[in-house]
Order: sequence, then structure tokens, then C-alpha cells
Amino acid sequence: MTNADDRSVRDFMPDPGEPNDFSAQAGALLPPGVPAADNTKVVEALRTVYDPEIPVNIYDLGLV
Repeated sequence: MTNADDRSVRDFMPDPGEPNDFSAQAGALLPPGVPAADNTKVVEALRTVYDPEIPVNIYDLGLV
């Protein structure tokens, strides 16, 4: 969908940044030497993601 000045909705979306070079598969073992994710760091990262409608992070809301 475009508007009168030929811009699409993607022109108004934030820049997603550079893609990361990784892939993951459910149930696949980690390669040797790759450490498992630290639960504390995962929770810390989740607490930086806020619900767009209210100023509460998704972890404390119980969404994850």
C-alpha cells in the first residue's frame, strides 16, 4: 500500500540494523565450545523490552 507521495509503510518503520550471522534449530545440540545462554542474562535482556501500550517490560508482565 502506498500513499500519494509513493512512500510505503516500510519507509516509516525503524531500521532493523544489520542481520546477525547465526541460525538456530529446536532440539539441535550446540556446537562444541559454544556456551549455553545464561538464564540471568536472558531475563535481563527481556526486561529491556517494553509493551508498546504500557510502560512495563514483557518479563514482569508475564508475557514470556
